[in-house]
Amino acid sequence: MSDLMDLCNADSNENYPKWGVIDAAWWQTFGGDDYLNKYKDSYLIYHKSSIKKIASQYKIPADLLGSVARIEAGGKPDGVKQYVVLPIRQLDYSGPDWIDKHLTMTNPPENTSIGIVAIQIRIISEMFGKNPEKLSINDVNYISNCLQKDIFNLNVVAKHLHDLIVYDFPDIDTTNLTDEQFIIAGSRYNRGKERNLNDFKQSINADTSDYSSRVYTSYGRTMLRNRNKVKALLEIK
Repeated sequence: MSDLMDLCNADSNENYPKWGVIDAAWWQTFGGDDYLNKYKDSYLIYHKSSIKKIASQYKIPADLLGSVARIEAGGKPDGVKQYVVLPIRQLDYSGPDWIDKHLTMTNPPENTSIGIVAIQIRIISEMFGKNPEKLSINDVNYISNCLQKDIFNLNVVAKHLHDLIVYDFPDIDTTNLTDEQFIIAGSRYNRGKERNLNDFKQSINADTSDYSSRVYTSYGRTMLRNRNKVKALLEIK
């Protein structure tokens, strides 16, 4: 994946302002959801050309990439996971192996999600052809820094979304998704590959009162509800 590594190593002046501690505090006190939603919408407007270009490159709908980006942008301060959570996990998993497997209290460092459009370090390491469980501290920090670059971040998210679509629907046109496929792709992004496809389909069709079943596709269903808004922000007809 030399192209992705080149994107990471390149200087980038296309970053949207990060959502910081002050933003989070204002959102929770005075700004409310209107403040958060304006940040999310502005991120899409800022990157609308890049989102459409990158989505086309990876053969996925631009509104799928945009919908994931809109959900992920804002909320928790972007620096917390990279500069607080990740170092704590790295210290907790500093070895030896037996202790890492039996006496740790946190999740492994490679399971940390980084970037405005948050994605796990382990997923990027696999794209780079590396074993996530064998990453050095330098490897983890390198990937973490890559994910702070918006264009790299959007590229790896788009690639991951394409991979998730193909995982469930290997024979479809990945640029043209039904509503159900759209929901499942988004829900996979949030939930991973542990559950089988039928679980997601049953979740979509479950009674609205069946929270324990519906929760597995709540991410994707939120994306679908906001799909037209995302299309408008990205100027997709």
